[in-house]
Amino acid sequence: MYLESIASAPIRAKTADGRSVSTKVVQLVVQDRTVMHVAQACADVLNVANRLNECRVYDWTIERADTIGKLGRSDILVLVGGSELPWWPSAKNLQPLTSAIRSATRICVVGAAVFLPLCARLLRDRNVAVHPNFRLAVSEEVHGPYIQNTATFHDRNLSSAIGLAAAIRMTVDVVREAEGDYTAHAIAEYLGLNDTAETSGTSLYWRYTQMAAGDPLVLNALSMMQEHLEDTLTVSQICWLMGKSTRVLERRLRFKLLNTPLRVYRNLRLEHARQLLSQTNMPLGTVALASGFTNTVLLKKWYLAEYGETPSQTRGLAFKGLQLT
Repeated sequence: MYLESIASAPIRAKTADGRSVSTKVVQLVVQDRTVMHVAQACADVLNVANRLNECRVYDWTIERADTIGKLGRSDILVLVGGSELPWWPSAKNLQPLTSAIRSATRICVVGAAVFLPLCARLLRDRNVAVHPNFRLAVSEEVHGPYIQNTATFHDRNLSSAIGLAAAIRMTVDVVREAEGDYTAHAIAEYLGLNDTAETSGTSLYWRYTQMAAGDPLVLNALSMMQEHLEDTLTVSQICWLMGKSTRVLERRLRFKLLNTPLRVYRNLRLEHARQLLSQTNMPLGTVALASGFTNTVLLKKWYLAEYGETPSQTRGLAFKGLQLT
């Protein structure tokens, strides 16, 4: 199976919608430190997936090829190379890399890392995306791989990308296979990978979108709430704007989001307030109004209940040493 866990004692976790999953072990190995940022970009995709699921679905590490020892078995092995020099492993690193490639459930190669599966004799019958700088060399090495003129490609348990931007897309596709289209779409929107964003939103908004699993009523309600964060609308008014009864919305949100419409709406407002406190120097009263709270007393009450800290404490951490009025 695609991304099936092979760990002998997998870590169990529960996602935001209550699903029990096994934490997938991801090893990222870089050709050298010049491409460390590419590995970090791939890891950022995994971090967003963890945030959207509210649990550690992916447990990742980044290592440099010139400092690795023995690599353990992984669910996903990501080999990150550059775009200038082919990556032929040294005699010292050949054995651990080959062993890791052959034991991983899914192998992802970026740029010059396409040469590593050649060493493990993995490319003989696979389609692969190859950076233009390496296409001639790859085609001369073996007659097996079918080079695709695309930025990314997925063939069975082998995924490939030609460079940084393609590596991010490849990682989102790998997450899509394991977590589904809604999680992948939320990650793409959250990271700004899509040309246009239908609705801007926080990570909480995208977690709720994922949990909705395509339910049009729930998605419409979430969109309506997100668009009216600053307004002091009631749930009844939201339902009226949607042309639905409060009872219907209540039942559907409890089933899909495991929460009441009032709590969902309030949580979206609180996360919006948290962003404003962390990223702006707006006075607290302005933050409250911009987040749909009629006064600072209400904001402080629900903020403390949700985050375990006061708005002032959040701001103090974000703007340490900055005097704000």
